[in-house]
Amino acid sequence: MRTFQPRNTSPAEAPEFASFFTPDGLAQRVDSRHLGVFSIPTAGETALRIVAGQYRRRKILSPPGNTTRPIPDLLKEILFQRLGDLDLVAGRKVADLFAGTGTIGLEALSRGARSVVFVEAERRVHEVLKKNVERIGVVDDCLCWKTDMLRCSFRPKNVDHLLPFDLVFCDPPFAMIPRLIDRSPLFRSLQRLARKDTTSDEAILVLRTPTESSFDIPDDWNKMDCWTIQDMDVHLYARSTSPADPANRFPLPEEDIPDNQGDSQ
Repeated sequence: MRTFQPRNTSPAEAPEFASFFTPDGLAQRVDSRHLGVFSIPTAGETALRIVAGQYRRRKILSPPGNTTRPIPDLLKEILFQRLGDLDLVAGRKVADLFAGTGTIGLEALSRGARSVVFVEAERRVHEVLKKNVERIGVVDDCLCWKTDMLRCSFRPKNVDHLLPFDLVFCDPPFAMIPRLIDRSPLFRSLQRLARKDTTSDEAILVLRTPTESSFDIPDDWNKMDCWTIQDMDVHLYARSTSPADPANRFPLPEEDIPDNQGDSQ
């Protein structure tokens, strides 16, 4: 088990890079070898959309109310720019956990990901997710799996071509992060996720948390980097490839009986 403690890094510790966007500084990146600090001025709310790639500017539907917590477009652009610099998106088989309406997974597809399995438990949100996949026209490249990430096996039936995952986005409700401790449901889920038949040897886990959060991560995942983007931290982990593969000690949950035909796309 690894415990992550927040590290305070000031912009003065890192060299500056040019703006990702317009000359007047819509966004600026300040980067260091181990931690990127990103700052974006507040600009009014905009409609959710795919930012770049094959499906650029396609709108993404969202349910009314506060059911989901999608990442804003500007922050999404910075995140995917950084992942693209590391060649972590194109050609990858992706899992989008706590997928919401699919903003992250659809962005990955637009930027060249091979496929995406969306995992979303809430029925109304899952219906909107399916509509987004249909409207953008990527049904053949996706599975919309209505299941609980905290109880599932991460191996939906009859879609072996979508496995194993090379890139996993995990965006749990921020209130869940303080409870990410040894033997908690989310901790156990990350252990199951590291099974060798679920994620590839080169798999990368991208975990989004509030800034200055403390939490535990299973030894199945090795810390690579952490970037601060406005009010969130993005943690990158590489799957451990130790011969013991400790994730395989844990059986699949008995509750996991996915219904691909009824609730999935």
